[in-house]
Amino acid sequence: MANNIDLTTAIENVRNAYYGRDVRQAFVDALNAVEAAVNNIDLSQVITAHAISHNSIFRGADLSAKYSLSKLCEMVGNGDFSDIFIGDYFPISGVISVPKENTASDGATSIVTTSVEYSTNLRIAGINTYLATGATLFDKPHIVMIPDDILFKTPMNLSASTSGGYKSSFFNTDIVPALKTHFSEKFGSHLLARHVSISNAVQSGASAGFEWLDEYLTLPTEIELFGCSIRSSSPYDIGSGNRQLPLFRLAPEYITKQRQHYWLSAVASAKEFCYVDADGECGRIAADSTPDIGARPILTIG
Repeated sequence: MANNIDLTTAIENVRNAYYGRDVRQAFVDALNAVEAAVNNIDLSQVITAHAISHNSIFRGADLSAKYSLSKLCEMVGNGDFSDIFIGDYFPISGVISVPKENTASDGATSIVTTSVEYSTNLRIAGINTYLATGATLFDKPHIVMIPDDILFKTPMNLSASTSGGYKSSFFNTDIVPALKTHFSEKFGSHLLARHVSISNAVQSGASAGFEWLDEYLTLPTEIELFGCSIRSSSPYDIGSGNRQLPLFRLAPEYITKQRQHYWLSAVASAKEFCYVDADGECGRIAADSTPDIGARPILTIG
């Protein structure tokens, strides 16, 4: 790494110098030799050898300037993070078929789909963040990505209720499958499922149970964004989302950089889920609130 620069001679000259002028020159020569050795260190080799250290470096580069999406996925799948850093992003756009409730003229309701166009950046929020998690071990090299913008606006539930927790929410039962279908077309087998702990029961206005499920996309927890629990009703709302994503530790402005409201997975009360307000506050609002709050899901790519 330092190109095998030998400092032995410089050290011996310092040790053997007797006269003041010789001592001074020996120290100068030794310092110059050390400077040369440091300047020849290849830091990219050091960082590449420990790719997880990239979780502590925010770069914010447009990866599409160097790589295709398929090449990026291939690199990650092979565990090659040598040119991947927190905050790097890939522009992405498309049309998603989004489920929504429709009310007919006679008052009858049904679920229909509507096409929603989006254009945003998928930004790297973590590298190998979820390794060794899940009741079923997750051990695949991966990056955690989150869109800069909400993809569309949607209620969390079709009524002001949190019964059944996040698992039974309209978002999880209807919106998540639509997102999975869309992003599977973008990423193919590189869109990874993780064994995730999510709330599945609510009692006295608080989450009261959990379940492990294979999920391809999730909503963030408070801890994944803010690093602490603020409005969550119980530990069941945090589950396996119990570590802050490096993006929001290094560059917390990305929590609300786009000044948009978006849902979190946490129950706040018998009628409310947690959300991030455009002003940066973690708030609570009725589960059927619409059309102000949107979807900003987490994807795991590898």
